[in-house]
Amino acid sequence: MSKLVATGVVLAAIAAAGTWYYTRPVPVPVTPEAAVPQRTLRIALEGKYPPFEYVDADKQLVGFNIDIANALCAEMQARCEFKRYDWEQLIPALTRGDADAIVSSMSVTPEREKQVLFTDVYSRVPGAYIARKDSRIIWPVLTAERLRDQRVGVAADTTFADYLKHEIEPGHVKVERFPSAEDTFAALDAGRIDVLFGDSAVLTDFLRKPANAERYELVGGKVQASRWLGQGEAIALPPGKTALRDEFNKALRKLIADGTHQQLQNQYFVFRVLE
Repeated sequence: MSKLVATGVVLAAIAAAGTWYYTRPVPVPVTPEAAVPQRTLRIALEGKYPPFEYVDADKQLVGFNIDIANALCAEMQARCEFKRYDWEQLIPALTRGDADAIVSSMSVTPEREKQVLFTDVYSRVPGAYIARKDSRIIWPVLTAERLRDQRVGVAADTTFADYLKHEIEPGHVKVERFPSAEDTFAALDAGRIDVLFGDSAVLTDFLRKPANAERYELVGGKVQASRWLGQGEAIALPPGKTALRDEFNKALRKLIADGTHQQLQNQYFVFRVLE
């Protein structure tokens, strides 16, 4: 008979980046032998990327990445502790030993594979554009030529920024880079950019809010470009941690096989993020 394990405890006060977070207990069905967590895994993430990861109105870290990490930790007889970093500080925090893993929708790219060890992919999401409805962008595919008169915004140091750098910016398109996806939405809302490029799941979640759907829309179709956008999103581990990688992969395959991964997808997305 299976038991329920609460992965994580409630943290009373949450401060700025660099603070460890414990999330609300989330019941996860596990086998009796996995009922008591034997260790703690320090999980690094950005925490500003809804619906994957964000701080809710109750000051709790929530989202798909949080739930996936907690479910994986339960399978591995561990407890997750989450710590927020700015995006560009995630890999440095991992490599200097301040975290055991990054679970933050990090795309697998050849450049990153030189710095970290990746697990199997747990999501695979294409890029997309959004713009104000009154922009009247009707092209089914957006190219550099079609974006030449637009100011395009993107989160810096991401695969989406790499795509624009190599495929769009050389066509004399003005590209504005921002510290986070959150900042790109603020720039779009303030009129500092005309078009925003990013994760299609994040943009779709943004448009689910009625106030946003009234003003903005997806334009140009989804962008599939593995050369720049990567092979999918995976958990990043310190180089050489092959045993830990194998543990994560075994747990992930079980979550996929028993339907847990799909159940979590259904909570956050209107389309599948892993086929």
